[in-house]
Amino acid sequence: MDNKKRIRTTPEQLALLEDTFKTNPSPNSKIREAIAEKLNMSERSIQVWFQNRRAKMKTMQKRTYLIISNNDKISVSQHQPQSQQFTLPEEFITLSFNINNNTSLVSLISCEYLTIGTWHCILTMSSLCYYTLPQNILTYHITNENIEFKMEFSLSDVFSVEYQPIDNIYSQIIIEVKESPSFYMKSNYSEWNTCKDFTEDKQASRHMIHILKGCSILIKPQLIKLMQDDPNLAKVVTIF
Repeated sequence: MDNKKRIRTTPEQLALLEDTFKTNPSPNSKIREAIAEKLNMSERSIQVWFQNRRAKMKTMQKRTYLIISNNDKISVSQHQPQSQQFTLPEEFITLSFNINNNTSLVSLISCEYLTIGTWHCILTMSSLCYYTLPQNILTYHITNENIEFKMEFSLSDVFSVEYQPIDNIYSQIIIEVKESPSFYMKSNYSEWNTCKDFTEDKQASRHMIHILKGCSILIKPQLIKLMQDDPNLAKVVTIF
């Protein structure tokens, strides 16, 4: 029996693994061996990390309602993109949630990375990007241990949106806003309260360009759905 304790990855190792995952979520054995040698880890541990990371990506959407609903009663509706150009696998169905006694509809944008200026945030199962109708609000919801943070701005405050492929797997959505977002925080079961810019060096107050990165098969049809939901926003969207 192997009695060795599981060794946690260091922040430096995790950063390299995440960077590799962005461009190659399923590396072959040769690439895994090269990564293992560089990070002083076993090839098996590298393989397991990528397996777990892919599984986390696939299950992210199914768990997001736990955060968005905040224990409210919700009903989940499944929306396939109306565009005939894109067909999502069943496990990647675009999810929307009716909340606030069915008066608001929340739809997920399945990005994995958010960058504003030099501030970077990994959006996983505990941190999300979504928009709410009919309020027409886009939200970055970030959880850090027992404290939750939100950045919100109106879709009418968006100056331009560009969709750009990065490679054959990942793409980015570049959003230019007219003014800095509003900031909120809460801890445990408290109410949301306005707060100061919580990004490093107040990057979100100084930079109006927001970059969202994620898998093309997810974020492109979700962007198209957003354009369908908000025709005014669609006028400032460019898809390359």
